[in-house]
Amino acid sequence: MLRKTFVYSSIFLALFVGLFITNLLITTKKDLLEYQKIQNRSSGIDSKTVYQKRTNVKKDLYIVDNFTRKHYSIKSDLSTIFINRKNDRYILKENLDKITLICFENSMDNKLEHIKHITAQSGVYFFPTHKFELSDVNLSFVNTMKGLDIEPYFKGKANKLLLSIHEKKPKIEALNFIGSFDPKKESKCEK
Repeated sequence: MLRKTFVYSSIFLALFVGLFITNLLITTKKDLLEYQKIQNRSSGIDSKTVYQKRTNVKKDLYIVDNFTRKHYSIKSDLSTIFINRKNDRYILKENLDKITLICFENSMDNKLEHIKHITAQSGVYFFPTHKFELSDVNLSFVNTMKGLDIEPYFKGKANKLLLSIHEKKPKIEALNFIGSFDPKKESKCEK
């Protein structure tokens, strides 16, 4: 009796597992229709833009170039990021308001530090090109020795400032720049 129950149970289990696996592996017309619905929904997402707003944003970038360490610190009161996805390609654009950009450049002996202090009313960061455009810009450049504060040797205003990073080297370009340079203040730190 026990043997008979075991044989029937084994046959029933084998049939159940066989039907389950067959149902799992065979694609029906209903499955194909559901898959096409999901695919159509996801292709609609590809052409949409999503965005995110953030406040009190801070970004840091560190670069070592020709025996100097460079630290770029970007702060903004408000940031709005737009991400646009088109056919597996992402384009990111970040709008920033009330920006402070401070560039610290140390010589490797850590005696002299060059500081670029830049403020702007607004700016836009583009990815994947890694370009940063600032509008209504104030600039001031200072050389300091550790523990010694001095006046800026270079200061001015620009309508636009373009910052880009190419081959790990930053490039800063000011458009419609009006400013002044005082070589006496710049040379104080080099003694």
